[in-house]
Amino acid sequence: MFKHFMIVVLGMLLIGLMGCEIKTPEIRGVVLDAETKQPVEGAWVTSTLEVSNKTVAGDVHQSLFVGKAWTDKDGRFVIPSKEFKKPSFPVSFGSKVESLNIAARATGVKSGGTAIKSLTDVRGVGINVRYPKDELDYNSELEFLYMYIETGRIGVAVPSVPESERKEILNLAIEAYENYVEKYRDTKTAEEIGRHSGKLRTLAYLYKKRGDYIKALGTFKKVKEFSEKHKMTLWIKEYETQINELQQKIQEGQSKGR
Repeated sequence: MFKHFMIVVLGMLLIGLMGCEIKTPEIRGVVLDAETKQPVEGAWVTSTLEVSNKTVAGDVHQSLFVGKAWTDKDGRFVIPSKEFKKPSFPVSFGSKVESLNIAARATGVKSGGTAIKSLTDVRGVGINVRYPKDELDYNSELEFLYMYIETGRIGVAVPSVPESERKEILNLAIEAYENYVEKYRDTKTAEEIGRHSGKLRTLAYLYKKRGDYIKALGTFKKVKEFSEKHKMTLWIKEYETQINELQQKIQEGQSKGR
């Protein structure tokens, strides 16, 4: 069942610009269910900073990853202050913060966020956030989650999150993909068939990355059967390779458990 979420960012956000240095404040907030007004535990919150720099080559824009956090049982979160000492853009003649972006995701589907323009005195920003309005919107959210797991990037923001930390949203992403393949299992058009196949394939790889080899094996078999039914042969060999590999891993695990 899809819900609506509200994220309320609390506290004063002050950005200090000293030459090429950029320092963000500690960000505190709370994520609420917009329908029930109840706090949401276990929501994943991220923040990025959009900066414009004047250089001899013209304005250079950069997206900086500030931080991430999970909400507690009261729906509250804290993203620590962060200082960027050596941005990757050329020597500039001045930097300007364009916006501080904050987003929250929960229960495996898109929740939303805000772009704060005035950073001198922000005491409470309320955001009504809606779940994906249609399949394409849902598809976009899934692609975001998967790309973050694979690259550690939120959009083009730098620096990227270390691979060791990306697995923290595996369960969130897997739940989102599971919801998608169930909700949109009735495919008719070529585009719908292609998206469904792609999401099944990604879900199988996510199961494998989590170490859930039995579910990964079952999903690879399912997407192979689905692809053969719709005469999509591009990935068949890869599915067969994955199925054989997973069967071997499961057998080895069973042998060690005896």
